[in-house]
Amino acid sequence: MRKVPDDIKSLEKKIALVGDADDVSHVVYMSVIKALKKQFPDHYEGKPDIWSMINKEVDKFVKILLKKMRVEQSDVAYHHGFDLTSISDLHWMEVLKSVGITKTEPKKTPAGWKWKKGKDIEIFTKNDPITGLSYRGDRTEKNYASYIGLSGKKELVMKAVKLIKAKATDIKDESKGRRDYI
Repeated sequence: MRKVPDDIKSLEKKIALVGDADDVSHVVYMSVIKALKKQFPDHYEGKPDIWSMINKEVDKFVKILLKKMRVEQSDVAYHHGFDLTSISDLHWMEVLKSVGITKTEPKKTPAGWKWKKGKDIEIFTKNDPITGLSYRGDRTEKNYASYIGLSGKKELVMKAVKLIKAKATDIKDESKGRRDYI
């Protein structure tokens, strides 16, 4: 029997990024379980056969839903991450331009500084390498991006990754297919 997490919203945010059918099933399952437990707290305790039946039905539902929506793995966002990265302001603007991002003033979000081109690609950093502003506002360090997270169409993400690797003066580490650092 799966354990019901306390925070369904955090799972939904993860699913929105991952988009995997099993994860979508799990979010739907957790939402159903949470609602049932809230409405009938005593009725479902200690009855794993009910949870198993619900889980199977949710899996069927999600598979049908995804098929009708024609969601394919290639349509799901691709991710890449860099740990503690130094890159000059000019090279950073070159990276942005290479993937069609023309606005060089990022938006401050809960995840960090965000550069975006429609739904095609999003790039997050903890430090703005152009202005040097730290996300927390506690320091200024030009030519330093700190953590970098890329999400979007694989072609654009990989184009940016290749250019960051070529232009950065220092990259501590990276995560392929994931945004481990931001």
